[in-house]
Amino acid sequence: MSSKYPRSVRRCLPLSALTLEAALILLFYFFTHYDASLEDQKGLVASYQVGQDLTVMAALGLGFLTSNFRRHSWSSVAFNLFMLGLGVQWAILLDGFLSQFPPGKVVITLF
Repeated sequence: MSSKYPRSVRRCLPLSALTLEAALILLFYFFTHYDASLEDQKGLVASYQVGQDLTVMAALGLGFLTSNFRRHSWSSVAFNLFMLGLGVQWAILLDGFLSQFPPGKVVITLF
């Protein structure tokens, strides 16, 4: 069964998504620094369950509830989870860029 979308959309969307993901990977590589200190690890262990529950709720809730599951089946869930991943990556970068007053590398911590 072929797709009802025109060929231009079927080619443009994957190319745009891969280009955006490649741009985000480059931004993470050049403008972020990962800081894994011992204090952050202790804080992470203390609140890990709450964070895990919220992450699962957000990912599965967005993936299943906003998808058109009847028509597109599992591909719509995969696309929604991919968009959720792009949104989380963009939010991490944007939060780091906007919260740092002196320009430099964005520090990503565990907690």
